[in-house]
Amino acid sequence: MRRGRARSSSIHSRPDRAAEAFIAQAASVLLHLPAPEGLPHAQDVLPPGLRAFACYVQAHAVYLAGDYAQSLGIAQTVLMTQEDVYPIPSIYLHLIAVMDFMSLRETERAREHLRAAWELARPDDLIQAFGEHHGLLGGMLEAELKPRWPEDFKRIIAITYRFSSS
Repeated sequence: MRRGRARSSSIHSRPDRAAEAFIAQAASVLLHLPAPEGLPHAQDVLPPGLRAFACYVQAHAVYLAGDYAQSLGIAQTVLMTQEDVYPIPSIYLHLIAVMDFMSLRETERAREHLRAAWELARPDDLIQAFGEHHGLLGGMLEAELKPRWPEDFKRIIAITYRFSSS
C-alpha cells in the first residue's frame, strides 16, 4: 500500500506534471492530435533548453493556425532572450522563423534565419530538423544549401523521405 502512495505522489509532482505537459503539448502539435485538458504549462518548470523547445512547439502550433506574425514573435523572443545557446531548440526556433517569414513573403529575412540555423547545425551535423521541416521552408533549402553543400542537402532529403513515410 505504501508503494502505491509513493508512486502516486511522485507521478503528480510538479516536474513530472511539467514533463507530462511538455510531451502532451509536443504530441498534440507535431502529430496533429487533440490536446489533453488540465495539464500545466510546461514552460513554467522546465529547464531552459527544454523550455526553449516547448516554445518552439507553441510557435509551431500558432504557425499551423495561420498566425505567422505571432508564431514569429514567439520564436524571435526566445532566440533573443536566451541566456545560453541551446543548439537543437535554437535550430528549430530559427526554422519556424524561416517558415513564418516565407509565409509573410519576407524571403531575405527567412534566408537570414536559415543561415543562422545552418551555422548552429553544421559543426555537430544536427541536420534532422532540416529534413523534418523541408516542405515547410518554401524552397529555402534548395536555394541556400543545395548549391554550397550538395552532399548535406542529399542527406537532408533522405531524412525528409524517411520522416514523410512514417
